[in-house]
Amino acid sequence: MSGNGTGSSALSPEKGSSAAGAGGTTGSSGTGGGSSAAGGTGSATGGGSQPNTAAGTGTTQPQTKQTIDIYMTDANLEKLYPLKAEIGYTTEESKIKAALEALAAAKENGKTALWSGVKFNGVTVKDGAVTADITLPETSRLGAPGEELALESIQKTLFQFAEIKSIDILVDGKAVDSLMGHLDLEHPITRSGGQ
Repeated sequence: MSGNGTGSSALSPEKGSSAAGAGGTTGSSGTGGGSSAAGGTGSATGGGSQPNTAAGTGTTQPQTKQTIDIYMTDANLEKLYPLKAEIGYTTEESKIKAALEALAAAKENGKTALWSGVKFNGVTVKDGAVTADITLPETSRLGAPGEELALESIQKTLFQFAEIKSIDILVDGKAVDSLMGHLDLEHPITRSGGQ
């Protein structure tokens, strides 16, 4: 997935980050094909993203590439495992949207993406405050342990950017009481001392 042509991501497993990722397996990462090397566990998403052209100037805005951490869980929903992803972006908002879409598209053998199937309708960033409007299909709703890990994973993913101070998650434009029906959802979620 890409952020309306402004963001893209490529994923690769972080060595030693989990039992499945250990043991010397290495995945290939890249963009444009979603292919993985035989025997590897990495995967790629995105591709096809195009550079932005500044309105009225005819100049192309170069895309910045950055490797970030995103988070998945195991089949038993017991803990989070980090995964490396490369994102491309041209603006602060496209960076955050690319990170969120990488989180949703994460793939690694034996691991579960906590935001799989979630559609990020819009992302805004103002003075360090992220507002993300999502559509959450029924198939993406998890039980209480999964909901807790999903919220933790989005915080770890976005709060790795030092400039981000808070995250407000809206569902179809509405500030709901609970993301998946089990835990209270703060509006906004703020960075804690340890993040």
